[in-house]
Amino acid sequence: MNESNSTRRVTVKGMMCDHCRGAVRKLLAGYPGVTEVTQAGPDAFDVVGPLPDTLAADIEDLGYTLVP
Repeated sequence: MNESNSTRRVTVKGMMCDHCRGAVRKLLAGYPGVTEVTQAGPDAFDVVGPLPDTLAADIEDLGYTLVP
C-alpha cells in the first residue's frame, strides 16, 4: 500500500455515467486511510490518502480500466 497522504490523480477509462463514477468514488473512498475523494473531471478523481497495490485490479473488478 502506498502510505503517502499526498493528493494523487486517479484516471479511469470506461465510466459512462454518474452511476459509474459513483461506484469508483465509493471504491476509492473505502480504502483505509483515504480522507478525501473529489471528482477531477469526467474520468478522473483526486484522492488524498494511501492507495493499495491492488488498485488496478479492484477497478477492473468494477468493469473499468485504470489509466497509468
